[in-house]
Amino acid sequence: MKLTALKTFRHGSTVFRRNSPVEMSDAQAKPLLAKGLVSEAKPAAKKDEPKSKPKTEGSKDQ
Repeated sequence: MKLTALKTFRHGSTVFRRNSPVEMSDAQAKPLLAKGLVSEAKPAAKKDEPKSKPKTEGSKDQ
């Protein structure tokens, strides 16, 4: 399960920093979700390629 740490916390011997991505099993994640330490990661939105400006006839590079 992909999660995001909402707060800095220690789980076992691992320290998770705020806003860092966390990946763990569902069984491990449920108690952390219940305590409000992590939230489910939102899928990254697809970014459209930036549209380049068309070159005009008068500005040809030579």
